[in-house]
Amino acid sequence: MMVSNLPALVLATPLLLACACFAFSRRRRMVQLLSLLGGVGWLGFAGYLASQVHANGTLVTEVGGWDRHFGISFVADPLGAMMVVLAAFIQLAVGLAAHARLDRKAEAFWYHGLTYCLAFGVTGAFLTADLFNLFVWFEVLLISSFVLMVHGGSDRQLAGGMKYVTLNLISSVMFLAGCGLTYAHTGTLSFVQLAQVGIPDGPAALLVLAFMLKASVVPLAFWMPASYPAAPTYTIALFSALLTKVGCLALLRTLGLLQNEIWYTVLGIGGVLSILVGSFGLIGQANLRRMLAFSSVSQVGYIAIAIALQQPAVVALLIVNHALAKGGLFLVAGEMERLTGQTNYRDMRGLAERSPALTWAFAVLAASLAGLPPTLGFFAKWDWLSAMADRPFLVILGLVGSAATLYGMVDVYLKAFAAPSEEPLGEDVNPLSRRRQWLMNVGLGSMVVALVALSSSPVVNDPVRQAGAAFKGPLVSAATEEVRP
Repeated sequence: MMVSNLPALVLATPLLLACACFAFSRRRRMVQLLSLLGGVGWLGFAGYLASQVHANGTLVTEVGGWDRHFGISFVADPLGAMMVVLAAFIQLAVGLAAHARLDRKAEAFWYHGLTYCLAFGVTGAFLTADLFNLFVWFEVLLISSFVLMVHGGSDRQLAGGMKYVTLNLISSVMFLAGCGLTYAHTGTLSFVQLAQVGIPDGPAALLVLAFMLKASVVPLAFWMPASYPAAPTYTIALFSALLTKVGCLALLRTLGLLQNEIWYTVLGIGGVLSILVGSFGLIGQANLRRMLAFSSVSQVGYIAIAIALQQPAVVALLIVNHALAKGGLFLVAGEMERLTGQTNYRDMRGLAERSPALTWAFAVLAASLAGLPPTLGFFAKWDWLSAMADRPFLVILGLVGSAATLYGMVDVYLKAFAAPSEEPLGEDVNPLSRRRQWLMNVGLGSMVVALVALSSSPVVNDPVRQAGAAFKGPLVSAATEEVRP
């Protein structure tokens, strides 16, 4: 472990970009330039952090010089650094796509600054080293995501936003109560010290339920299909790629702090129910956004089971695959709706002829989500099934979940893309300018290219596995390694 200011500097970057976007909010072109160039710079900075962690081991920032047991600390271990790189990449790719769809009114209401506030909260949650500051970062996420959810002010968005914020506020109350009870019982909220004393069952129950709700694990997942269809697809692409992953990583980091191992079983049962509910829920959906939301519930189930069975390398692969595939699919869904003016995919038809590039993008992303070879999703599902080899029920469940996802994606392809249009192809319902179409193509294309690159061979995606495998518990190893100045 090495003491370094780099984790705090990487964390501060999206905050500074958010402030800059707010400061120049009346100058639209300036904000666009700041958002795009800042996103590229932040991605490069996050990549540098990951390279330093790979070269030197875990990096720690002790804010104000306080001992990490008492002050605020940020810890960049291999898994946390990888998640920061993923967040920076998703922020940039979805930001490019959002530039293509935002109108002047939307940009005037600080959209770009809000997305960087969201990224600030996500990064803080990935790098924090104590329970209370994790709660603080969750609140940063909640405030930013709620404003983005209702950004636009339509009645549908307000209704979906109320469901979203109400359940997440309940989660926040449980989280804060769990923090208070944990401190009352143990006298500390530091992950390192909690790993030594353990969190008793009372606060553990509140924390596990709060994180299961944040991650959208059944029976606490029904806010997602209710709220996701209401917001713009570029906003939901950001949410689906990042927000549930914050809850998943919180579960991975904190389950090892609990005194009673029964909570692993509780999470495992929740994962099983998530795969079942998500798989059967997506089959009957005609609204593409709602189908993708149920699919997210199912995919989170795989992650939850891998966490419950203490398979961090599998967790890392599943998280990266789902973030790229599902984020990209929500962008594809937005383009499908823009081209046809429909939200029911069974009414779209003829998209393969209208947009071959979009068809290929959908095919690659859907194949990876379903786990077809040779995609990253296949490697992730293969590792998941291999880890479950001594549990036949879970193997069958995993195959059923993948089959249901494949069925849903094939149905979308056959009805929306392959089926010929009943009317002659005309102009797009909401045409984009050449510049905006280029931004959309680059944003969506970058997610497809990243997924294909990671799918090319186990050698390429091994760094993801290694980042997960390096997770030795909730920063316990950081407490025992020598600190080198």
